Amino acid sequence: GGGGGGGGGWVLAALARAVRGTSLDMSESWALSYRYAVHGLLDGLFPERLYTVAPLGPNRALPPKPPLAEGLTSNTLTSALGDLLAVSMPSSLGPLPPPVVAATEAIGVGAGNDAAGNGGGSGGGGLPARIKRLRCVGAVVRELVGLDPSQELPLPVRMFWRGLLDELHASAASLECLSLREQLRNPITDTLAYFGASEGLLSVLSRQQRRKHGGGREHAGVGAGGNGNDSGGDGLTTNGSNAEGDIIKINGEPSGVSTPAEMEIEVGGGGGGDADAVLLVLPPGNSPHQRYHDGLSELRSRARSLAVTLAARFNEAALQVQTARAAEAAVAPTPTPSPPGAAATPQTSGGGGGAGTGDSPSSRAATDELVMVDAADIVSVSASASETTSPGGSAAAGGSAGGAAAAAAAAAVVPMDVDISGGSSGSVATTAGAGAVAHLGLGLEVLFDAAARHRAPELRELVVGMLPGLLRLQDVAGPELQKFAKEFQATLLVVRCLSLNTHADATTGVSRGGGAVMLVAALDALSAAAVVEVPWSARAAALSYAQMFWFRHAPLLSPEQLRHLQSVVAASLQDSKAEVRSLAAATLSGLLHGTAPEDVNALRLHLLEKASQLFGAGAGRRRPHRQGSAAVDASTAAARSPQQLQLEKLGCVAGLSALLMSDPYDVRAWLPPVLMAVVRAAGGGERDGAVRGEAGRALREFRRTHEAEALEELRGLMDADDWDCFTQATGTASYFV
Repeated sequence: GGGGGGGGGWVLAALARAVRGTSLDMSESWALSYRYAVHGLLDGLFPERLYTVAPLGPNRALPPKPPLAEGLTSNTLTSALGDLLAVSMPSSLGPLPPPVVAATEAIGVGAGNDAAGNGGGSGGGGLPARIKRLRCVGAVVRELVGLDPSQELPLPVRMFWRGLLDELHASAASLECLSLREQLRNPITDTLAYFGASEGLLSVLSRQQRRKHGGGREHAGVGAGGNGNDSGGDGLTTNGSNAEGDIIKINGEPSGVSTPAEMEIEVGGGGGGDADAVLLVLPPGNSPHQRYHDGLSELRSRARSLAVTLAARFNEAALQVQTARAAEAAVAPTPTPSPPGAAATPQTSGGGGGAGTGDSPSSRAATDELVMVDAADIVSVSASASETTSPGGSAAAGGSAGGAAAAAAAAAVVPMDVDISGGSSGSVATTAGAGAVAHLGLGLEVLFDAAARHRAPELRELVVGMLPGLLRLQDVAGPELQKFAKEFQATLLVVRCLSLNTHADATTGVSRGGGAVMLVAALDALSAAAVVEVPWSARAAALSYAQMFWFRHAPLLSPEQLRHLQSVVAASLQDSKAEVRSLAAATLSGLLHGTAPEDVNALRLHLLEKASQLFGAGAGRRRPHRQGSAAVDASTAAARSPQQLQLEKLGCVAGLSALLMSDPYDVRAWLPPVLMAVVRAAGGGERDGAVRGEAGRALREFRRTHEAEALEELRGLMDADDWDCFTQATGTASYFV
């Protein structure tokens, strides 16, 4: 019997005493024992759980109960389950039996909840007691998520979910969540996935941002166009219909139901036309299946509120940390700009006036601080040894598109309102506030677990919703945040490999249009991070994410979205950081493989025209080239500052290098003019040593990937003067020819 009957009260008391008296290492074993007890009662209430593989008996009769529950009625099992669940989670069903009350007091249930609500406390044995109890709660949650949410759940189970959601809300808002983040991770992610809490999360976050900023925003070519990415934000236009050219047709709001169906092609069908028609065949005997029972609507609403709160707090805390770091960089001393003709020197601080480029000195206090960036492969570059080849500001990156992108970045997330009175101005972590650090720690734990569950589509919108904050946290400073540095980088490596295609999910059998919304939100987060001034690692992280994002979702992106992604990457070619420029060139070289030929030709012509303006045109002989380069410099000196002109030259060389890397082993007809433009940039006529160095590296990489046969083919496409200039620039000239 249950604890109320007196027959099983001693079991509850013994279990509570064992959990309270055991060590932290052994508490996981007792948590599994607690789960096993709940598992046995659920098998008695739902005997069909034991026969999930074998078919039901004749006449679809219910299978027999387990032997241990053979003589117990459903009411007795329900009462015993309620008493057992109340040991780890308080219940509001009424007064509990004395054995259950003693067990809850022994395990510290009430004191733990009070501590979570008050943001601290040491009731019920302090932090170790809460850790042991949360492990028991996590084990029970793992068992309860196995119940079918489309069926009515027992009342004790619903009361357990209600109490758990209340505690998770209180714990997520307290400062103690940082020390309990490992124990809160599984209950949070299991609960959100079970109730489908992240469905529609991106729309809620978007509406919150529009209300706070007094209006919406939309990237050109991102929020409109084909593939279901219409202005409605959910794959539908304002009148509920689909735009022309959409890959996936959606006739209305997602219904939340799934019907097994088959598709057949009728040749010559479709109203007498010549085109084939697609028929949707519903097999007889299959009815729509409701995913969630009506009695779970309140719990689903609470779970959705928890998901929105976690994502919003994580993004706000990340933006606050980044803003505090940018403020420190703005007040740092500005180095004296070097003349364009001088060799590049490392830069250690950002410029003033809002156009700062580098990181603040405090961000490089630790010599082992690493930033993950990608080129051909993923490499680690030391932030303390990062070399900037130009003193220009990052605000110049992107040209005319920088202003619009900066406005989009400012509207991406909202600053967090926390108390920072106790912080000091010398540390980004203390300036951000203890609340921001706590929300970052818990959010990071949940984000990594949600991204690692790549087969759980219910959590993908949560991952995308937290992506803006994650991209800003790839290079953190201060002792409080440095302990999360490796975790931030590892989480991005997992998130960038996550597929966002959930239009037809085989794991749940539910077809819904959330994939298009996630693609738009991921593009928005990527575009916003690509223009973050400080730290520059946010821009590098955006490019790193863009590589895998394009690779996995290119067939799902509309032409407008592909062009927007290319424009974001191309704008980073003029970045003030050498690491970002090289990463942008590597990313653009990959994007060109999936770009429309007319767009590739337009980009190539634009870069060649710009190279002609910056480096002059002609055969590349030293004297004529020097005169042309001097004429170009004289004509542009009045319109551009030396720093801006240097960034334009470096960006042009990076773009030309991307064209060369896009086809590294073959010789195309368009290759000679692109190659000669790089040769002119590397020649003696260019007075800027940094530009000559970048162009020289591009030529060496080209020479490394092209063997003798390719060079002979290239020689046939070039005239004698151009080939002579190329061999002199690459050091391949021979006196024996």
